[in-house]
Amino acid sequence: MLFNMNQKEFVEKFSEEIEETKKWTHNTINSLFEFLSELLIDWQSVVFTNFWKFDSLIIQERKWVNPKTLEKIIIPKLNRVKFIPSKTLKSKLNK
Repeated sequence: MLFNMNQKEFVEKFSEEIEETKKWTHNTINSLFEFLSELLIDWQSVVFTNFWKFDSLIIQERKWVNPKTLEKIIIPKLNRVKFIPSKTLKSKLNK
């Protein structure tokens, strides 16, 4: 059976694993993800060898038509993040 884990649960389990306080763990994890966000803004991708890769993608502006009203609109340019698991991570998940 699969379960979802939220940030609070993750911090609790990880703090137990590394034997640190929950506050320290929470602050460290938040700092890590803030730093990753900044890197993705400045760079196109961030790679953790044997774990994963984050790619920053630019979705160009495009035209779209609402099928109900037939109103034509322009969807603005967007930035997206793409998560790509490594082969090693995929194989661990599929054992």
